[in-house]
Amino acid sequence: MLILIPRVLGKYLEIENEVKDLDIIVVPIVKPILNVDACRVLERYAENLWKYLVIMSELVITLLENHGMTSILTKLLRNCKEVICIGPSTRRALKKLNFDCKVPKVYSSSGVELYLKSINDKVLILRSEEFERELNIQNKIELRMYRFDKIIENIEYAVELLKICDAVIFTSSRLFKIMYEELKSRNKLHYLDEVKIIAIGEVTAKTISRHGYNVIMPKNYTINEALRLCKVSLKKTNSNEVVR
Repeated sequence: MLILIPRVLGKYLEIENEVKDLDIIVVPIVKPILNVDACRVLERYAENLWKYLVIMSELVITLLENHGMTSILTKLLRNCKEVICIGPSTRRALKKLNFDCKVPKVYSSSGVELYLKSINDKVLILRSEEFERELNIQNKIELRMYRFDKIIENIEYAVELLKICDAVIFTSSRLFKIMYEELKSRNKLHYLDEVKIIAIGEVTAKTISRHGYNVIMPKNYTINEALRLCKVSLKKTNSNEVVR
């Protein structure tokens, strides 16, 4: 059972014991690039008091660390009453800086919206330049901290791997679209018809289904949950609901 996971370079991934028996190939097909202009704004914002700060990805924390800007982030965190992060990976990265946060029950944009639905105070949001959907939050101030650049040779490698895989896990619509366009340019879209497709998150699942593919989605939006679902679904193809 061979499973391909196209991934963002530098994102944390710890495979749990329950699914370590699976053959997993992780291929980073995009790399994040820090937005220096956004960092200058962030430095000014770090001087202010904020009631709510939302960090949409661990990449915000990792990139600031890698560029020697941890002090800016820690100053901002000290000036925030409440910090909200999407998912356990972002929380784990924050804890390494000796800060904690709240995590919505649903690890997605919709989970953040639900958590902040009745908030009237200003909300500072740190996210990528290229996001999948707008956040429906009142009084939001967004800083788009990074963009993604394609890693061409890895995309080509992932496409060739797909033809021998049993399943593929897509963690975002962006990663699916990159793979889809590469497959289309090579007249190899049929590779996607021959594998089980697992999507993490409703937006990703809907994007894939709009392209005409059947896709299954774990209840919890993590790679380990996707791997567990993959393990079961490859044995019992009809045991899970298909998103159309």
